[in-house]
Amino acid sequence: VNDQCSCSNDTPFPPTSPTPATVEPTPTGSTSSCSDSPVRFKIIKNDGKKITRDCVWVANNSNNRCNFNGVSAICPSTCDTCGTCDDATLRFKITKNGKKITRDCTWVSTKNTVGRCALSGVSQTCRQTCNSCNGDEPSPVPPPSPTTSASYDIYTGEGYCIADEEEEVNNISDAESCWLNCKSQFDFDYAEYTDSVCYCQSDCSCMDASGQNNIKAIVPSGFVLPNDC
Repeated sequence: VNDQCSCSNDTPFPPTSPTPATVEPTPTGSTSSCSDSPVRFKIIKNDGKKITRDCVWVANNSNNRCNFNGVSAICPSTCDTCGTCDDATLRFKITKNGKKITRDCTWVSTKNTVGRCALSGVSQTCRQTCNSCNGDEPSPVPPPSPTTSASYDIYTGEGYCIADEEEEVNNISDAESCWLNCKSQFDFDYAEYTDSVCYCQSDCSCMDASGQNNIKAIVPSGFVLPNDC
């Protein structure tokens, strides 16, 4: 007896449902990361010897060298301190206007912070001041507010004017008296008052020694301080 199939070859099979793809959830938040400063910096070894090195040198013996004062802040990746956002406390070397200079993060924060953070290596060195702990762009910092009178402005910590002519006046009691003496004796409009000594200046082409709070620059009211020399 031949078996007979009662089904028809023309009857379609039900379609196979595709297996849904597994979608991994997208992580939220960010992971704290940082990079070492690329600049050379000055440190004092445990034996008191002063040397200039960089983070590559630190990485060659990080277990010991990260313990030198200030190194872990300037080499946070090598020293595994990315989670702490600090400015370097060490003085470091950078290039500004084609010249090699040695500065620190106080100098960066005192004046023209956005411009100074843009100098090569500074944002990785002064991470807190330059707001670069997580790769952010430096935030603008408001300009310093001078002590103002009708005739002059007094700036503290902005350095002093570099001038073609300079005269010294001793035994001056304050910055106001310094500027008045410069006007009356030499007819100079610019002055520096530092540690009870008054320096009268004929002009103000650029600034020097910014970041030192014992220096007061006295300039005509409304005068905009020039950039550092």
